[in-house]
Amino acid sequence: MTLKESTNFYHIDPGASTLEQLVQYRNQAEFLIRHYTDEIWAIDNEILGKMHTNGGTSLYGPELPDGTPSFIVEQKETGASYDRWQFRAMAEIFTAKEYEECYIPESEETKIIPESWLTVKVKKFATKHGREALEIFNKARIPGKLGIKIVWMKEGGEVDEGRE
Repeated sequence: MTLKESTNFYHIDPGASTLEQLVQYRNQAEFLIRHYTDEIWAIDNEILGKMHTNGGTSLYGPELPDGTPSFIVEQKETGASYDRWQFRAMAEIFTAKEYEECYIPESEETKIIPESWLTVKVKKFATKHGREALEIFNKARIPGKLGIKIVWMKEGGEVDEGRE
């Protein structure tokens, strides 16, 4: 039985259940979700710790008969951002046109709209201008939350898209 087939652990028929039963089932499901979310968080942290110990960003599962790993666990990062205030130093590096394309000065409507930077364009121009600009760009980066992604593999090194 696959996970998709077994998601209805209580084998309930919502149409045949009373309101009280539905509320009870829902409360139990919420409890399980919270519990398993905590478990997943703990497992992910353990896996990230193993990656850190190995000094890498991936771990490999047992090999299939052809030598391809059965799965690959990859580190992923979500929610990274930049301390855009540090981008002000780009004014000394970017051309006036580049600066104009990526910098949005503070303005006032009915409320003050703070200055802003278009990060994609800042990165593009910083890359173009080289080391000094890239150092500013990279220094401004605020890391996001680390997590993991599991990539299941087939023999021959092909990603198994049908498996979650």
